[in-house]
Amino acid sequence: MQLPRSRNVRQRVWCSILVVSALLLLSVDAFAATEVYAEFDIGNLGFSRNREATDEGLPTSTYTGGFSLGVRHPLRDRIELQVELARHHLLGNSADLLLSHHADWIALGVGPTVGLLNNQDKPFLARPGVLADLTVNFGTFGFVSLAARAPLHHSLEDVGDYRQSTEEYELGIYLPNVVLSLYTGDFRYDELTDADLIADRFRAYEVRAHVFQKNVPYRVDLAFGFHDYERLFQAAGLTHAFGAIVSSAGVTVDLRPGFSVYGGLDASLYAFGRNELLGDDLGGNFLFRATTGFTWAVSPPHS
Repeated sequence: MQLPRSRNVRQRVWCSILVVSALLLLSVDAFAATEVYAEFDIGNLGFSRNREATDEGLPTSTYTGGFSLGVRHPLRDRIELQVELARHHLLGNSADLLLSHHADWIALGVGPTVGLLNNQDKPFLARPGVLADLTVNFGTFGFVSLAARAPLHHSLEDVGDYRQSTEEYELGIYLPNVVLSLYTGDFRYDELTDADLIADRFRAYEVRAHVFQKNVPYRVDLAFGFHDYERLFQAAGLTHAFGAIVSSAGVTVDLRPGFSVYGGLDASLYAFGRNELLGDDLGGNFLFRATTGFTWAVSPPHS
């Protein structure tokens, strides 16, 4: 019996991912330092996955959380392997593998990603995709960075099907003790439920500043911009949406060589409803997303 074409394609994709992953793991340099990191966030800045078309008002009382757990390890000179498990407050869960090459003026990364445990009715439905990022440095002047996540399937045919996609762009300049940049990001999660096709979208437009000083064990990250959130209920013909002017601040502290901790807060200075939420505002409520995490460079034991 001949398998359907879509199933054949999926089997080839999974076999390719397994083969590439095995080859990468076999090429790991066991004597290089490994960087372990973790990050956790929680807040009500954005819609929750449980929001219904009949819900009203801005999401001031629903909180969503996320995390990322991963390792980075050099494979060979200027080549790095990154493996990560993550839950994004909009995209949901994913397992990512990224292989990067770093040169003097360019860094290029590519690898597979798999969506996992994103549907309650089909918890083991995995959705493969591709990750890619590119950073070009212009000497001591500045840089441009692009990153994307694209699904390998574009049509949602069966109940429980979903797709995750992102696009991120950043343009920065180097100033004395400051990296100043413009950032825009577009995040999408589409899901076919038994009642509707639901599309979640988050777009961010920010001015960012990374402040540092030589021999000072902390760094400060500042950002100011506009965030836009949408949740489309296609069958009902409704779109819940709101925009928020957001100010962000974060601090990274080096507690000891190779170990750093991070804490940050995104706070809405003003939020307003759009589409079905037109006329809604915060009132006396507060929209935020708080983040904390650490990075630990683990050195291998000396022989």
